[in-house]
Amino acid sequence: TDDTAAIQAAVNSLAHTGGTVLMQGDFVSGNINFPTIAGWITIKVYGNWRLTETLVIPPLVKLSGQGGANAYVQFSRHPQARLISPPGDTPTIKLTGMDPKIVENILISGSAGKAILLQNGALATLDNISVQSADVSTAYPLVIDAFFWVWIRNSIFASPKNAQESIYILQPRLVFRWACSLELLKYEILLLLVGGLK
Repeated sequence: TDDTAAIQAAVNSLAHTGGTVLMQGDFVSGNINFPTIAGWITIKVYGNWRLTETLVIPPLVKLSGQGGANAYVQFSRHPQARLISPPGDTPTIKLTGMDPKIVENILISGSAGKAILLQNGALATLDNISVQSADVSTAYPLVIDAFFWVWIRNSIFASPKNAQESIYILQPRLVFRWACSLELLKYEILLLLVGGLK
């Protein structure tokens, strides 16, 4: 069953007010087109969401999953909500645009492409994210391309030995700084397994 139309209709209904779309159970969809919105739209995922193409997260959208469980001892609230990546090396989610956007409490496993792509924008928060890439040479857990002001908290980006770097930064718009008021990347409790940062 393709749930794209139902999810799109729920999102469209919030265009003038903002609000929350609750996705409880298992869903399959392509990309969702977010309208120009008056307030934040939150997509709450409680289950598995299989994507057939890249999900684009624009400004003023929060993708929020269910926390809990203890799959890794490093995390007190390991995400249970799971995004199942599109086939091939297609990115799973792409965050773009200049105003804030948030992804939290999400697990992405088995991505053969860019699991999370931050491209052409700014102001993204990734909180309690767990990415476990496929063991293939086209896999990157996180790619930052022409994007700045990124906050990462309580997250893990795991690259098996044949995958690429855990975090790969392309064309930063600002000089890389670890700590200042204008920074490309700021993190708290960030784990890079095998792949490292490039």
